[in-house]
Amino acid sequence: MHAATPDTPAATTAATPMPGGNTISDETSAIDPTQNACLRLREDAARLAREVPPLRPLLDAFAPLLEARARLRDAAPGWAGPLPCPAPGASTKGIPLLSGCGFQDVSEHLPAALELLLPVLNGAFPALAPELAALRRALDIGGIDVVALVASAGGCIAPPPPGVSAEVLSFVAVEAVRPFIERQARDLAPVLRAMPWARPVCPTCGGTPNFSRLQRERDDSEFITGHGGVRFLHCATCATEWRYKRVSCPGCGNEEPERLGLLAAQERPFERADTCDACKRYILCLDATEFINLPDPSVSALAMLPLELQARQTGYLPLVPQPWSAG
Repeated sequence: MHAATPDTPAATTAATPMPGGNTISDETSAIDPTQNACLRLREDAARLAREVPPLRPLLDAFAPLLEARARLRDAAPGWAGPLPCPAPGASTKGIPLLSGCGFQDVSEHLPAALELLLPVLNGAFPALAPELAALRRALDIGGIDVVALVASAGGCIAPPPPGVSAEVLSFVAVEAVRPFIERQARDLAPVLRAMPWARPVCPTCGGTPNFSRLQRERDDSEFITGHGGVRFLHCATCATEWRYKRVSCPGCGNEEPERLGLLAAQERPFERADTCDACKRYILCLDATEFINLPDPSVSALAMLPLELQARQTGYLPLVPQPWSAG
């Protein structure tokens, strides 16, 4: 692999390492979803602001959005009724759990979600303030259908209200729907444990990953920690995490080492952008093999914005853009 070093802010405090690393035992992530998500986000953001002071304005702008997502997700109703069963041969055929049916309808929850999200989005994206205000007015007078808003989040084209672009409408729809989708996916995690998966797309919804993580694995039966790290991909749509091959591009499947590279800063070598010269794509990666605590994936991705800028300047595009780096 080849490496390049972007000009990123230096860290004044290294992330806390541990000799044995965290442990995982399932096909999905070991992060405990019952933790206080908002408190965890605040702590992760505060730590990063101390470690990399130049990132503080970015963290101050976007941390409220991440907290709003977490509050909505934790309060969401989740999956209703019996859990679905994988299709016959789903693992070998690469059929995601929700293929053919999708997530359950969340449209009734969107008005309350938008009440919380629109002011937060206005603070995080001040350039969108006029369009967000127009969207707020349209919602107040019934000028937009929440069912159409859900469809817009799924990629369907919905006519935007006056003063709102189709791009902004889709962006707001995705942010409003995301917490409810993530909560449903969390409830479906037990089904995935019995569904081995080795594909680069999400085993829950078939979505594309936008983040990855390396994490140590321990054999719980003998309390032996494996060397290196297991690679997890993080779904951009529903936040499901699943194991995937370390030396493989999740965008195109390229496994030629000479065409796979990474970008990393010397000051924070555990943060990197994994690049592929076959498809000219990249995916952010956190090497957490020496971490005591796993930081929130969204905060970790936010901290890697300098790497994203370096990757784009070098000619790579993201598999899926983060909200703060889209464009």
